[in-house]
Amino acid sequence: MYVERVINFYEELYPGDAQLHLVLTVLNDYLDEKIKFKELRRVILETYKIARETKNLPAQFALRAATLAPPVGHSKEHNLGTALYAVKAIFYARQGDFQKLEEE
Repeated sequence: MYVERVINFYEELYPGDAQLHLVLTVLNDYLDEKIKFKELRRVILETYKIARETKNLPAQFALRAATLAPPVGHSKEHNLGTALYAVKAIFYARQGDFQKLEEE
């Protein structure tokens, strides 16, 4: 899953926050038919709100990728959005690394 490849961008800044893991856990519970879509949707909307408030771009895009991962079960086109946000998280994380190198 694309989200699992970019979780670290969020966790590095917010080590005690388990929001991304919560989304993935709830997604798996939904796929295993342990919960209804209503509960999954609530967690997705919570995560999306946190993403909007997150100023660090790699962390924000990792969260946004997480918000699009669950709906893939309903619409495969959401997978494109998940991949796009994961790529953006990687791009902005590397851009920051390049800026650090230029400063040194």
